[in-house]
Amino acid sequence: MNCLTVVTQATGVRPPRREDRADSEGYWAGGANGSCVQCACARGALSAACDARSGQCACALGWTGRACDSCAKTFGGIEDGCPPCSCGEAAATAECDASTGDCACMAGAAPPRCLDCLDGYYELTRDGCLSEYLVITKF
Repeated sequence: MNCLTVVTQATGVRPPRREDRADSEGYWAGGANGSCVQCACARGALSAACDARSGQCACALGWTGRACDSCAKTFGGIEDGCPPCSCGEAAATAECDASTGDCACMAGAAPPRCLDCLDGYYELTRDGCLSEYLVITKF
């Protein structure tokens, strides 16, 4: 008998669970020879139950991974619950750091969100900010 077969008093054996629903008992067939392993659904999961065959937990919006333990693409700041990235106009991409939620800024733009220019820079654009210092090159 493996984790997908359940013994009942009436019949002795119940057929395998459907693979398209989570195991309400909190176990999945992830051990040796299909033995039961407890679901390891993390903070980002909708419940403690997981898929009986794959162990995949149902993740809330913004979360990913089998256990729903990391932020999905374009979401970041795991300690804040993986909110959507809020990168400004001068961010290098729409994605942010999954752990911190910080954005990668173009030259002269101020982290963590790239919404302003750093000191010594002005005119925020999608390419970053312009330097206040004029560089003259003599030819």
